[in-house]
Amino acid sequence: MSRNQTENSKIYLENLKSAITKLAEILNEKETDIVRDATIQRFEFTIELTWKTMKRLLKTLEVEAISPREVMQFAYQRKWIQDESFWLNMLKDRNLVSHVYDEKTAKEIFNRIKNYLIKFQETYEKLENFLKNNT
Repeated sequence: MSRNQTENSKIYLENLKSAITKLAEILNEKETDIVRDATIQRFEFTIELTWKTMKRLLKTLEVEAISPREVMQFAYQRKWIQDESFWLNMLKDRNLVSHVYDEKTAKEIFNRIKNYLIKFQETYEKLENFLKNNT
């Protein structure tokens, strides 16, 4: 891994850690419409940053993955994620809230985000360890 790739990957990981922390913070708040909307927005940002960070790290291994789905498949093969279908469902939820917004769907996704947070945290640790061991 080149020095430039390492530095860029570290920046992505730092941003991902910050996004996960902010998602955790909002999940500690009492649920209101505003908190639910903010949580969903932070979830969208966190999942985007997660798959793009994984894509960047895969590129350091000379693996070209273009779509979020492809990235998840390679991440599963590398054992960065444990349950590929769980992550694909997270991406599906991201697409739902990005393209169709209704109260019922928002509440359902909001209720799943606490479980998603745990997966983000676990995956962050694996990505961080990968970077430490490959630089």
